[in-house]
Amino acid sequence: MLRKLILMPRKDKPKDPVRKCAGGRSFACRRDSHPVAKELFCWRCNTRMGCTTCCQGASDRVCLVCHDWASKTALEVHGAMVKDPKVAVDALKIVGMCNAGQIIDRESEQLFSELWKMV
Repeated sequence: MLRKLILMPRKDKPKDPVRKCAGGRSFACRRDSHPVAKELFCWRCNTRMGCTTCCQGASDRVCLVCHDWASKTALEVHGAMVKDPKVAVDALKIVGMCNAGQIIDRESEQLFSELWKMV
């Protein structure tokens, strides 16, 4: 009996297949196949954003389904997203004028305060 045990080939247990992540619904999420890390979900619509390997950090994660910040941290860091496209374009114009030196910071703050009152 001992001889039989020694000469018989050992049966290896099949390895657990590594689950692959194909990306999620987060802006700029990696789309290549990679092992799944901790999965992340949008705090508003509960859509899968991806995993910690393929998604941005919590403060920069944007959901492509509800078109808003995907975490409360991002909302706290950046503030609410501007949903009205006209207001967003006007805000970018103010930023562009300030960066080009056409207006000073005080004037840009005034323009922004007037813009946010209209929203």
